[in-house]
Amino acid sequence: MATTSTIKKRAIITEEASADDMRDLQLENRILRSERAFLQREVRAGPVISARVTTARHNAVAEDADLLRAYLLALELEDPAAQAVVREQMRSKYEQSLQRRRTLEQLLAEVETDVRHVMTSLTLAEGRQHLESGLLHHSGES
Repeated sequence: MATTSTIKKRAIITEEASADDMRDLQLENRILRSERAFLQREVRAGPVISARVTTARHNAVAEDADLLRAYLLALELEDPAAQAVVREQMRSKYEQSLQRRRTLEQLLAEVETDVRHVMTSLTLAEGRQHLESGLLHHSGES
């Protein structure tokens, strides 16, 4: 419920703001309300865990939920500093996941290269073996 001082502050802001400022504020308000609704839904949903999900994934989901809860609380408290801290934690976690992805992609590329080399070696060895057995077979016929 809005207090008298909040209503007065809103009246002052409304009087001082131009039409463009009001549209910007209304847009920002809609965005923040939408973001708040999303965060509330995510927090209420909680981590959905099945029997197949590993402990590591469960922990990652729990960390994500904790970050979302912290951000929602910072939004509700209208604490820009806390919001910035949580956003930075989210950004850091995202960067770490990108780094893990790059590492895994690099490892996959290395494994693919190794497999190609092995397959090429096997193909050459089989070809040599086939050729040698054919030569032996033909030389035995002469």
